[in-house]
Amino acid sequence: MSAENTQSVGARVALSGPMAMLLAWWIAAVLNTLLLRFIGLEGVPGLALRDSALMHLYDLGQSMAPGVLIAGGVYGFERYARGRGRLGWTGVLLVAAGLGVVFLRDDLQGPADRLSGGSESLLPVLALCCGMALSVPILVGLTRWFVQRWTRIIPLAGALFAVVANHLILRADYAGAHLLLGTAAACVAGTALAGAGVRRSRKLGRLGWITAVILALYVSVCPPPNAGIASLGHSWARGITSILPRTFWEGEEEVPGAAVVDEGDDAKRKAISSGAVGLLPKDPIIIYYSVDSLRADLLHPRYAKRFPHIHALKKSAVNFTQARAPSTRTTMTLTTVMTGKYAAQLYWSSKFVPEGKGTRAIYAHKDPAKHFPELLAAAGVDTVQYGQAVWLANEFRLTAGFSESVIVPPVEGKPSTKGKWSTGEDVIPRIFARLRQASKEGGPLFLFFHDLDPHSPFDLGRAKKGSIKRRYLSEVKLVDSRIGRLTRLLEQTGLAERTVLILTADHGEGFGEHGTRFHGQHLYDEQLRVPLVIKMPNQAPREIDDYVSLIDMGPTILDLMGQPTPADFLGQSLVPYFRGEVPTFTRPLIFEVRSKDAMLLPNGLKLIRDRKTGAKEMYNLKTDPRESTNLFDVEKADAEAGHRALDAFFKRYTLRRKGYKNRMKR
Repeated sequence: MSAENTQSVGARVALSGPMAMLLAWWIAAVLNTLLLRFIGLEGVPGLALRDSALMHLYDLGQSMAPGVLIAGGVYGFERYARGRGRLGWTGVLLVAAGLGVVFLRDDLQGPADRLSGGSESLLPVLALCCGMALSVPILVGLTRWFVQRWTRIIPLAGALFAVVANHLILRADYAGAHLLLGTAAACVAGTALAGAGVRRSRKLGRLGWITAVILALYVSVCPPPNAGIASLGHSWARGITSILPRTFWEGEEEVPGAAVVDEGDDAKRKAISSGAVGLLPKDPIIIYYSVDSLRADLLHPRYAKRFPHIHALKKSAVNFTQARAPSTRTTMTLTTVMTGKYAAQLYWSSKFVPEGKGTRAIYAHKDPAKHFPELLAAAGVDTVQYGQAVWLANEFRLTAGFSESVIVPPVEGKPSTKGKWSTGEDVIPRIFARLRQASKEGGPLFLFFHDLDPHSPFDLGRAKKGSIKRRYLSEVKLVDSRIGRLTRLLEQTGLAERTVLILTADHGEGFGEHGTRFHGQHLYDEQLRVPLVIKMPNQAPREIDDYVSLIDMGPTILDLMGQPTPADFLGQSLVPYFRGEVPTFTRPLIFEVRSKDAMLLPNGLKLIRDRKTGAKEMYNLKTDPRESTNLFDVEKADAEAGHRALDAFFKRYTLRRKGYKNRMKR
């Protein structure tokens, strides 16, 4: 510490660079902790006082850890590199660029693909990472120049605004980007404070350094408590906890196998197919109507007047009230439905998507897994798919193996979903025409349609303004109208007597529950639970409350068409329910999205883990359907047994190839 910072109490001195930087990080860290308390944990279950205190201690410590390193770096720069001119600054820029590649690559892979027009080269993402990271030293230089000529107030105000904004943008995602924004804000504030005249003591300065170092060492060496780390996982401006894996503290843990996996033996699963002989008439038709982002709670009676046709279908059908999607991302759900395999089992790689300006995205298009429509087509069933987006074509293998795959492009001059997909209204006339054709022809038919209309930005319905949920419900109303027209067509053409109509979704949608909006970030039921309504000829309407998954749909449809389920499909047929029986399920119910995995046990216990942070959760859905009380630290024995089963499943079924990294599971 320089001599100017060793004045006695009451002396007015100029803050040195290192002390100013440390002070700025303290201010940013304390403000970040306060914002976490009042904004960042919106919708997150409350913690016990001890757990809450430890969580905030870790949040403060993880914010100060990079602050100590950067303040120390400033001290080293001023002492050893200031007089070396370009060499010193070159070192700073190289360090910033290197850290950018380490911490930002996952977050910037998608934007880099879009900017590069689909190039598979590493150069675009590396360049973007370096460029974003270099923004910090560039901002520091601009701040120094600004302060020397005008005032400190403007950059300080801007830095404080950035700390607040960090809690309001890119919610529940992009950990590296949040760390970058927080770092930039603190560094700008530290640069603006350097040289300011303050009254302080040598003891207070030392106390700031010692406390910061102790906190940084504490969070770096001691593993965070599970309850706290699970809650921090909901915050948006968290620091290094979301980037450093829990294995940084604990190391890899070997877990034994679990009965829930062993009971799901592939050979046993193959024998589950019950045979649907006598259930359907000759030349059956199965329509699989999948709706994007359709929440299960929209089937509650309070929505009956708003969505009369969906509710009329529910009242005339078999309603599986506890159905869940295998993921909260469309790509993962539809691929799992079609292949009977979870995302961890499949080979994912990038593929160019010629939509809009073109980009690359991750698909299982090179994975050799059979899709159940391929098996139906091989058995002589006409298989037809209608889609709104080009990535639903056979070549992308989300939904592959259809003998007919019709992708309807956006109609020029008409509204389109997100500006690049056609609407359901563009597609539905073609579906109706195909069904009228089927009414005149014989032969079995499987028809699949994934309706993308209820998807953000929710601008297709009548409600153009108002809350996100209001606009979302307005788009679901469009789907409700189509369901009404579809059921009328089936009745008018006489197809209803030979048609199975399945209404479901790829995932739900979040509207603030657990602090998240939209979908694809977490595995809580507002995003995971979906409607599953199956209307069959000669089936009495009823509700089934057993836990089922959309991974069961492939085996169910194969079974209804009289085809066996391949042994490597992990789902099981639901046909026994339609024969008045109860299936003997041996398959586990697994859910995946990004770094999070989950398992639902038959007793209603739901286990969730975050492989990146190591956070573990357990909820009893029978007593706590809103998943508001994390029981992991309360019912330790059941929680640890459940998580061992979850670990064992992924140890057994995860695809492993030399050099392969599943980017869908980042």
